Amino acid sequence: MKRVLEQKFNTIGFLDSDELIKELQNYNTISDKLDYLKSIKERYYDKFQSVIEGFSKEERIYYYTDNNRTQFWQSVFGNCSPITPLSIQQPVFDRYFKNEQNNPEFTYWFLKYNSEQAFNLHINNEEFRNKINSDLKATFIEAELKQLNDFEAKAKKLLLNNELDIYRPHPNNNKYAKEVVLLRVLDGNYYKKNTLTTISNFGDEVQAYYKYKLLKAYLVSELNELPPQPNTEQKPESTNVNVFCRTMSIIIPKEHFKPFTTAKSKLNNMPFLSIKQFNDFIDRAFLGNADINKVKFNMKPKGEISKIQYVFREFYEKYAHEYGLYQEDFIKLLTDNFIGWEYSKVKNNFKNKPKQTI
Repeated sequence: MKRVLEQKFNTIGFLDSDELIKELQNYNTISDKLDYLKSIKERYYDKFQSVIEGFSKEERIYYYTDNNRTQFWQSVFGNCSPITPLSIQQPVFDRYFKNEQNNPEFTYWFLKYNSEQAFNLHINNEEFRNKINSDLKATFIEAELKQLNDFEAKAKKLLLNNELDIYRPHPNNNKYAKEVVLLRVLDGNYYKKNTLTTISNFGDEVQAYYKYKLLKAYLVSELNELPPQPNTEQKPESTNVNVFCRTMSIIIPKEHFKPFTTAKSKLNNMPFLSIKQFNDFIDRAFLGNADINKVKFNMKPKGEISKIQYVFREFYEKYAHEYGLYQEDFIKLLTDNFIGWEYSKVKNNFKNKPKQTI
């Protein structure tokens, strides 16, 4: 039995810490060194675990008997103890990382690494796989996205109302600790410049990063790849899926933009949009009908641009925080669906409120 197991572990090779220390001299930055050590972990530690997982019942019993486990470990890794989530050998860690605990580059690398591990655990657990393989997949995904979006909207609303602060101390920061962490993750730069207290667990920072930087994008991608449902008869409008925001009723944008069909332009005293143009806009922007051409507003070249823009601004102000959406999403509703609107110009004037509104 011993020889059989030795042959299996010998396929991994021997990880010499002295040689590894020399090899790491070829990498300049902390991140480069850690990237290389990640590949080492995959080649040695992960393969070591894979060998164990492939044991028969008899092999497993022998491996865990007496001092056998230690002997097999040392046959691959020597007497070096592994530390950190990367299983870095102690001499290697002491040589390159012992004094890097307060280096944001070091802790941010582990934030991303630990988040990748947490994400992979999440999407591969049995409960999640059952949902993904269910006929109710879309419903399960939409429910999870709604939960994420609702919490994100809550956090952003607290920030908007100055009820917390992500850069400086605030009396409410402890009360809203998870919200503060999420906003710092979404900020994109906070953890690149500020260290984490630990690199060795799946704490709030890792939970926020993997859910909002990795899982959310994965869920949206899975949802977008679903084939359209068979539609043999017209659905009631309350059941039409809003591709702009799947958790938002299609009735909301219809009601908000409906005034375009009644308010009249000074160009010719006709509505800004005909009923057909309005329906084309809804079908293209909110029901995902990409075959419909962009629509053109009936308007004066000067004087009515800001009026039209402000309708989209009001839509943003009413619903962005509630549904966890971003300003650019609302700007693109205008620029991606109507002729003659440039994103940069609209963005630069998006806050401007006209003297008269539609």
